[in-house]
Amino acid sequence: LCCNYCVLCIVRTWIIILRKLSVWKRLMLLIYIFLRS
Repeated sequence: LCCNYCVLCIVRTWIIILRKLSVWKRLMLLIYIFLRS
């Protein structure tokens, strides 16, 4: 299990990565994650 601080750091990192991606790549990534889970 991860501590709350770790989770916040991971979420913050993901937000930064998503901001750098284009909208199209963002959608593709979301679809990819949903299909895998």
